[in-house]
Amino acid sequence: MLQWTMGLVDPKSKISLKGILLNKAQDIEAIIKLNNKEVVKIYDSPYSQHTLGDRNIYEIFYILKRENGRVLLSTEYEYVGAPKNYIIGWVDEARISKWNTRIAIEPNHVLAAFNERKAHDNFRFAFFANIVDTKAFLKTGKIDNDKVLFNQDPVTLSNDMLSKSNPRRYKGSIIRYPILTNHAELFGTGVIGKVTTKGTDGSTGSINTINYGELVSQLRQRMEDDKNVNVFFLVEGSTEMNLYKTKLAEMINELPSKFPGSNIVNVGCGIYRDYQSGQVPFVFKELTQNRKEVAAFVNNEVFYRPQDDDRETVFRYALKKTLKDGGKFQPGQRNILIIVGNGADFANNKIRALKAEKSEYFVTGDAMGSVYKALADLDMNVIFMQPKNEEGRFSQKFQSDGLELMSETAKRIYNENEKISAQVNIKRELPEIPDCEPDKLITAKAGVNFYGFYSTELNKELSASKFSRELNKAIEECNDLREDQMKVLYEIVETGKSIDVCPGEFQPFILRFLEKEMKGIDPATMSKFLAEKYQLFQEAYLPKKFPNAKYNSYSYVMFLPKNELYDFKNSLSNVANAYTKGYSMSELRQALKDVITDLVLTLSSQNNRTAVGEMDMSETLEIILGLNVEGVVVFDKLSKKELKNLTKAGVYSDEEIIQIAKGFSELKLKLDDIYKSGARYEFCFRNEGDSENLYFWIALDDILDESFF
Repeated sequence: MLQWTMGLVDPKSKISLKGILLNKAQDIEAIIKLNNKEVVKIYDSPYSQHTLGDRNIYEIFYILKRENGRVLLSTEYEYVGAPKNYIIGWVDEARISKWNTRIAIEPNHVLAAFNERKAHDNFRFAFFANIVDTKAFLKTGKIDNDKVLFNQDPVTLSNDMLSKSNPRRYKGSIIRYPILTNHAELFGTGVIGKVTTKGTDGSTGSINTINYGELVSQLRQRMEDDKNVNVFFLVEGSTEMNLYKTKLAEMINELPSKFPGSNIVNVGCGIYRDYQSGQVPFVFKELTQNRKEVAAFVNNEVFYRPQDDDRETVFRYALKKTLKDGGKFQPGQRNILIIVGNGADFANNKIRALKAEKSEYFVTGDAMGSVYKALADLDMNVIFMQPKNEEGRFSQKFQSDGLELMSETAKRIYNENEKISAQVNIKRELPEIPDCEPDKLITAKAGVNFYGFYSTELNKELSASKFSRELNKAIEECNDLREDQMKVLYEIVETGKSIDVCPGEFQPFILRFLEKEMKGIDPATMSKFLAEKYQLFQEAYLPKKFPNAKYNSYSYVMFLPKNELYDFKNSLSNVANAYTKGYSMSELRQALKDVITDLVLTLSSQNNRTAVGEMDMSETLEIILGLNVEGVVVFDKLSKKELKNLTKAGVYSDEEIIQIAKGFSELKLKLDDIYKSGARYEFCFRNEGDSENLYFWIALDDILDESFF
């Protein structure tokens, strides 16, 4: 059992321990052709030989634990809720390529370098499968496309695949390239190249990584949105319903317990009656996190119907008003409408309908089309509860109206999905809403959302406690359906499974997700989204500078999980503050030397101040920033000057001291701003849709003054 909720970090550098499962290009071809799902053996314990289920989609993994020559891997740096959602399993440590720095590369985003590559095909960012092919290219300077493993240069990409703030950089969702090895003329790294697909007939294809990244991004956003729950109770305020008022208020107060793992649970309530009863026909409290306020609203309402009233209501008007004003529901979130009543809408009464033809409370069958559309647009889950079932048309019409509402909404969604269904060649069944049965929750079949109707036995009424039990059971079934749907969607998108292994009952939900979130994608790509998918890290090599090019092929970026960014920026406080203390030049020199030495001692394996002082400033800065990789020199301008000489004016000029001090101060401020921006920072991504699990790609030249380089 894990006693912690975060990945391991290096005890000195405070950098998360990460791993990549690299594969050679020829091995990947064999994996797909032979249908060998066991890309790497993933075990259920550090000692067992029992392997877990197959996984086709691989990414950067975080090391949670080491034991018996194996490491426990997670898709997240930190997990919240059930760890099983994030933990992959145990892998032999020798099988993993460790990435324990923060340094990665991306195509050089300096404007001049970008324009140079735009003008010269042979200068464009490209990876090779091995060192031999890379060196051969460095000799000739001629691109042999057969030898190029992967090329995705921003100069060739459309703007929708690139950042808005800097269209020379990838979007945040695109994985950059970690530096795993460093050679004189090239870097060794891992690339997630094209996503390879395999059809049921054995045919193979591929998906552009940008398109697949957008699919993953939309899924993760949907998973995040689904943790925001909106529950609206629409309740008939009649004498018959008064028995359940206290229970409803109690349920509202306890509502978050029905949605474990949710981020926000909003609740609202509307009370509807009949407009000719002498009472206000509809009052409501819109969705809010203040459950006590909504519960008090219910308790304070008078549930009463005059004896001579005909038991008909303004249900349709109340429903329409709820969707327009009272709910404030958000598409993509878990929206649930719970309707508790007994009598039908007065529009079913022909005599009353004629009298009220111009009344705002009269909502005709035709006008209900806008209601069905609103319910469909919100992917509303609907639960009807009829705790008292009287003989006669009032109660029976409440049932038939409820079934019609659910059926028409389900059909609308079915028709909206017709185009995507034809594109991906998946046959669907019409959603089916069974007839009501006494003392039983009936539910829709083959639908996208949950539709349920509970009606008690004829001429009977539920006790308050049984009403509560039956309603809780309906909410539980509603949640189970959505969670099962999200699990299947996750398996198709994130683990690479085919829709063919997805139970047919969930396929309409998958199609609905594609129809709503992936508009504009061509039909061929859409079909590939649903095929078996393989996305594997491939061993790759990048020339540092292409022959005859003026500029390097790459820019450096730092990779930081959100919590690691927080700790890192705070570790810079003392160094950054030296610039703002008002020191004299000699005091500033000494202060910089002291605080930088202290920081290096904290973040490196060094424990000797003298040895640290003998480091050159380039190495010192790279240790502080967590970029230190064998032989990689980022700050070459400072590579000949030792830390201990910061106090010597003959080695470091006053201008250099001010630049270093100011640079650290501005670095801290910029990292503060990025951290505060959170998900609004354009160069970040999240894995599981959890706002706490943000990951940042921070370009060094965005946060450090050019005098450092």
